Amino acid sequence: IGSDLMKVIFKVKEDDPRNPGVIADCTGDNAGDSVGPTADGFETYGVTGVALITFITLAVADPAIQAKLIVWIFGMRFLMDFLSGCSFFINQA
Repeated sequence: IGSDLMKVIFKVKEDDPRNPGVIADCTGDNAGDSVGPTADGFETYGVTGVALITFITLAVADPAIQAKLIVWIFGMRFLMDFLSGCSFFINQA
């Protein structure tokens, strides 16, 4: 916000390289494009897994069904991780 305010005061254009906010914005965009989706994906899967396990323990009363659903969730997560690893190594070849 500070760089935007100073940009207006000093009459510097939006994409002028003299504006430090432009450099920071470009750096953040590049880092977000390359690293962001991967980090967000792992975080999203982790949070979703915890939410599903919590939902199962609250919504399903039978412990046998709870156990089956939790094992199924971890099985699917393992399969997703395995296939992600396979696709990574295929792309490296």
